[in-house]
Amino acid sequence: MTLIFPKGNTPPVQPGVHALIAGVSYYEYLPGGKGLPLANPDFDLRQLDCAALSAWNIYQWLLNHQDKLPLPLSTVRLLLSPSDGERQLMDPVTLKDVEPCTFDNFLNAANDWREDAAKTKESMTLFYFAGHGVKHLRDNDAVLMEDFGKRGPWSRTTLATENLYYGMAPSANFPEMAEKQVYFYDACRNTHPAFSNYDSTEFGTVLQAGSLVNNGPQDRRNTSVFLATVPGDYAYGLPQQGSFFSQALLKGLNGEMYAEHMECTSELGYVNPKIYDGEKRWVISTRELFESMKEEIARLLEKWGKNPDALREDGSRRADIHLHILDMPPLVPITLSIHPPDAHERTRVRVNPIREDDGTVDAIAIWDLPKPIQPHPYEDTLPAGSYCVRGIIETEDPNLEPQFFIAKPGEPKTFMVRVKQ
Repeated sequence: MTLIFPKGNTPPVQPGVHALIAGVSYYEYLPGGKGLPLANPDFDLRQLDCAALSAWNIYQWLLNHQDKLPLPLSTVRLLLSPSDGERQLMDPVTLKDVEPCTFDNFLNAANDWREDAAKTKESMTLFYFAGHGVKHLRDNDAVLMEDFGKRGPWSRTTLATENLYYGMAPSANFPEMAEKQVYFYDACRNTHPAFSNYDSTEFGTVLQAGSLVNNGPQDRRNTSVFLATVPGDYAYGLPQQGSFFSQALLKGLNGEMYAEHMECTSELGYVNPKIYDGEKRWVISTRELFESMKEEIARLLEKWGKNPDALREDGSRRADIHLHILDMPPLVPITLSIHPPDAHERTRVRVNPIREDDGTVDAIAIWDLPKPIQPHPYEDTLPAGSYCVRGIIETEDPNLEPQFFIAKPGEPKTFMVRVKQ
C-alpha cells in the first residue's frame, strides 16, 4: 500500500499536511536490473545507490517531527524502489508495506494524494521525489519511475513535473484544494539526445488537470518548488548517506544551517524569533530553507570537485511557507579563546544570556568555565541569541569589562577574551 501513515485509519477531514514521497534507485529495465528486454542503451542511464535512501530519510524525518509541523500530519504516501544496499539501512517491517515506485503505483498514489489534499484549502501538501530526471531541450522536466524503459512507449513511465504541479491546482472538480504546496525534486536535469529527439509533451502524466472555466476557482496557491540542480547539470549523492540535496534539506529543516534571515532589533542586535501563531517562535520556512540548503549543497559539491552553483527555486513559485517549528533556538558553533594564549591558565570565563524583553544580563550563566580553560581554544555550541561574556582573572582588577557578542544561526562565531597584562 502507498498510504503508510496513518495506519488503518481514515484521515480526518481537517487542515493537515499531506505528503507524497517517492524514491527510485533500482530501475528494472536499466543495466543491472532484472527486467527483459533492457531499455535502449542510447538513454545512457544506470542504477542509482542513494535516491531511495534519501526518500526514506525524508519520510523518517516527517514521522519524527510530526508534532512540530505547522499543521498536524494527516497522510503520508511512500513509494520506494531501493537498491539491495539501501534495503539494509531501512526497517524491513515498514518496507513490507511499501510499494515500488512504478508508474502505475505512482499514478494511483498521486490521485489519492490529490483527493485528500482537496478536502480543505487550509491544508498543506509536501512532495519529494529522488531518482533519475531529465531536462528537455525546449521546456519541460521529467522524472523517471522504476519501470522506465520497459517495452512500449518510454514516455509512459516518466512524469512531466509540470503535470503534477498543474494537476494540483484548484479547479471545478477540486475547489477546496490545499493552498500551501511545497515540491522537492531531487533529480538530475541534464539534457540528452535520446530524450530531446522527442516532443516534451510526450512525457507521462498522472493527474488530469481540472477545468478553470465557467467562473471556476482561481489559482491562489502559495507554492514553493525546489530543484536539486541547474538545467543541464547532474545531481549528486553518496552511497549510504543520501543525496547532497536530501542531506542539505534535513540539515536545513533541523535548523543546523539556519541562514541569517531573521529579525534583529536595531540597538543591541538581539537575534529574535519570528512571530508565529501569535507567539515568538523559531520557525524554519522555505525562505530560510532555500538559503541554508544552497550553502550546504555548495559546500558538498565543492568538496567533491563539482560545480557548487546548483540549487534552484522555480522563480515564479517561491512563496515563504512555514515548515518546522523548532523546540528551541538553533545551536550555533562557538570558539572561545583567551588572548594572550598563556593567560587561559588563570582566567575563568562566564557567559550569560541577555534578556530579550528588557536587555538586561541574566544572572544565570549558560557557560561557567573554570580556570584553566580546557581545551583551549574552547569549542562548544550556544543557542542563537545575544550574550555577555566576562573574564575573571587573578589580578588586582579581577573583573574585566564585560564584552558582548551575538550568536547568529548559520554563522559560526569565534570570540576572543583579551586579558590585560
